[in-house]
Amino acid sequence: MKRWAGGIHGFALGVVLAAGSPSAAAANPGNGLIGAVPLPALDGSLADGTTSFSNGAIAYRPAQLPDRPASVLVLLHGAGEPAGAMIGQLRQQADRFGLVLLAVQSAGPTWDLVASLAASGDPIGLKLRRPPRFGRDPQRIDRAMAQLFGLIAVDRSRIAIAGFSDGASTALSIGLANPQLFSGVIAMSPGLVLLPPTGVMRQRIVITHGHQDRVLPFAVSKRDIAGLIERAGYRPSFIAFDGDHRIDRSSLEQGLAILFPGAEGQRALHPNPPPAH
Repeated sequence: MKRWAGGIHGFALGVVLAAGSPSAAAANPGNGLIGAVPLPALDGSLADGTTSFSNGAIAYRPAQLPDRPASVLVLLHGAGEPAGAMIGQLRQQADRFGLVLLAVQSAGPTWDLVASLAASGDPIGLKLRRPPRFGRDPQRIDRAMAQLFGLIAVDRSRIAIAGFSDGASTALSIGLANPQLFSGVIAMSPGLVLLPPTGVMRQRIVITHGHQDRVLPFAVSKRDIAGLIERAGYRPSFIAFDGDHRIDRSSLEQGLAILFPGAEGQRALHPNPPPAH
């Protein structure tokens, strides 16, 4: 069986990732699984504003949060960007939706899932000696989430992961591999996806992409990535926007309304973005 889809710098590629059982996360970080588990209700010692964690991760807590366990959005940056850039991009949405943000820093200049392509043979000619694979980055995400879970009570049903560009490819692949942890995923302009052998079809999946994207093709994202996910049995929402390779604020907020139904501030948003076709 081969299930694959993706694109990088205008070229299509892809593979299937055999992720295994979620309980194997700590034993085998190369499978992309995350072992962090939210703790029972805490008094909470995460300060308002930004808090620096180990390995360059940054948490952001809005000054005003609902009086209940927190909704959490894990953020994965684009290639060459610092984790803090994602906090800056989504701080306003975190305040509006009442979300705690956790931006993780990749070990290298980009996420190892994407970087592994350079050592996999000829991605342009699709002559790969081995599929793209995870390295140290899932462990970094795991540790950052464990730190956050030790500081604030979290609603286990409202934890999602989001990313932009290379971070979108990684967020989509890790999110699908960890349905026991992530209720939803927002992939903003992804270039590839690795599907686990099994998944939870009720996961909320949102893909956004600009029609004029010259870095990672719109057509590959909609036709191949969203199409593969849909054929696997999921029901992704694909939100197209008139723009280039960037985070589109309106598309992002539509995605957040899907991932966090009932959150503060979403009443004015379009409630039902069209699904991928």
